[in-house]
Amino acid sequence: KTFGDDIENFVKDRPREWLKLAAFRATVVQADLGYIEYVAVLQHMESWQNIGDVLQSQANVASFCLEVSKKMEMRFTAPPMPVDLSIT
Repeated sequence: KTFGDDIENFVKDRPREWLKLAAFRATVVQADLGYIEYVAVLQHMESWQNIGDVLQSQANVASFCLEVSKKMEMRFTAPPMPVDLSIT
């Protein structure tokens, strides 16, 4: 079970809201920093003229993704960045 599978199942469980998961891809891979950034492209059943419904659905997906990432312990902690205040 992967993060992408969970998102796909979320979309499939809401056929009156979402048409399909059009794409799920890694857009940034930072092996040195230990993280990968993903983009999910979803197609909504409503047109953009019904922006309220689309934005509410988008917020629901974002909340779901946050819940799944917490359950999967997908956390990123930025490394401390040294600050050089010397004058050269």
